[in-house]
Formats: sequence, C-alpha cells, structure tokens
Amino acid sequence: MPTRFMIDIETLDTAVILEIGVVRFDPAKPEASWARYQYFPILSQRGRTIGKQSSDARDAQASAKRTHVLARACAEIGRLWCDAGDDLEIWAKPPSFDLEILWHAAEAENIILPSRRTWRDVRTLLACVPPGPEPANALPHSALQYALHQARTVSAILRRLHGQAE
Repeated sequence: MPTRFMIDIETLDTAVILEIGVVRFDPAKPEASWARYQYFPILSQRGRTIGKQSSDARDAQASAKRTHVLARACAEIGRLWCDAGDDLEIWAKPPSFDLEILWHAAEAENIILPSRRTWRDVRTLLACVPPGPEPANALPHSALQYALHQARTVSAILRRLHGQAE
C-alpha cells in the first residue's frame, strides 16, 4: 500500500511561498487517515521575489505568522517523504504548479526532494471519477485546509474505485 501525501501551497505570484500544507492520508482508514499534517508559515526566501499583486495578497503576507524559513520547511517535508520509502505518492491539484514551485524552492536551498515520478494529479482522478460537487470555495483560505479537503476527496474516490463502501 503506498504512503500518500497531499500538498497545497499558497503563493504570491509564482515565486514567494506563504504557506505549505502537507497531509498524510490513507484512503482505507477515512477516520484515522489524517495521521500527520504540517503547516509551514514561511519567513524568508533567498532569491525569490514578489511580482505585481493585489492588496489582499500584500495584506496576507504582512499578517501571516512567519516562524520557519523556507529551507527548514523544505527539509522537514523532504524527511517526511523520504521516511515513507519507495512506495510514495505525492498528490497535488495541480502538481505542475504546487510541486514545481516547491521543488524549485528546495533546489534553491540545496535540498533534494523525492523524484517527480511520485507525483499524482488530483485533477486527473477527478476527470475519471467525479466525486460530486466540491465545496472548495466554502473552505477557509489556508493551504492546510485545502490539502485536507483534497485528501478527503481523493480518499473517497480511491475507496469507490476499490469497491469499498463510503
């Protein structure tokens, strides 16, 4: 059984990462599947810049509790994923945005994350087996809340695909 993680990031533009939400989930155990999650407010990011942005984005950056530097967050995420072993799936919606930005940030800090072959796209799964309406707009604006929601959605679809009752 693969070890599965869902990730969501909140960014300003495509460079500065404000939040990283990571959830470890197991579709076979829907009630106990939130075994571990991490929330990383970000303090400083070497060589990353903020492009033109809305006043809401500037306010979010100014008010965020930024207690960890990006290198520490990337290293901790990398350790979580490496500890999972070879049978690892890293889910995102979409990986071509969230995970690419995270990979580039980790590379800038000389941190190596697991291979891109571990990436899974939530959108592909949703296109094959729609779960029904997604109330994502009703969620609080938080990388952790989005990661939790997406992990629950993927878990429900995987249970349906494997013939397990909801």
